[in-house]
Amino acid sequence: MWKECFDRWLFQLGNKITQLFADEPGQALSQQIDLDKSTLTYGLDQELDLAISDSEWIDQMVALERAAYDGHQMWSKKDIYNDMLYHPSTFYLQAFKEKELLAFVGCRRDKESIHISNLAVLPSYQSLGIGSKLLDLVKHLAPDLERHAITLEVRLSNEGAQKFYLREGFKATGKMERYYRDNHEDALTLTWQDDAHQVAQEDEANHSLPPTRGQAHPQD
Repeated sequence: MWKECFDRWLFQLGNKITQLFADEPGQALSQQIDLDKSTLTYGLDQELDLAISDSEWIDQMVALERAAYDGHQMWSKKDIYNDMLYHPSTFYLQAFKEKELLAFVGCRRDKESIHISNLAVLPSYQSLGIGSKLLDLVKHLAPDLERHAITLEVRLSNEGAQKFYLREGFKATGKMERYYRDNHEDALTLTWQDDAHQVAQEDEANHSLPPTRGQAHPQD
């Protein structure tokens, strides 16, 4: 009994600390996001409805994750529920058709980037571009959230996922040893950078450099 009370107290303390250091304390990031549209188009003009951090879909999210990852379940129902409702820096984009959840992506706004914690598509709807469209939506939202990079981890053995993210413009930027708790497999870190923002930063840095010997100052 005492252990359950201690775990509950520790969890509540963690939530308070998260709120204290949130960008906008008291307001979840999911409540700040304004989607341009409430649908996601894929394939030949087929549409899915979109939701942001709707807890009604959590049961289907757990089942979808298990189906998408061949029975592996990195996030339990409790994990997703706590992450969605008690971490103000996170948001989930959920794509569904009628009453069936087909895909979702979990994101967290970190200090310098948007971190994708999970991206899953129902197996019968994979290879139709739904995952790519969800990634495009996250890329579109990133500047509005004052972030210009997206990071994620993928299993070192999951070559299919690695190829998918590389096609989507991500680059391998590191490795985390024994990252996955189920089998202690290493993870490959992948990063996407907003090219336009990166070019603007490089131009700004070049203009701020002092002129080299023999280089004329630009005229006003």
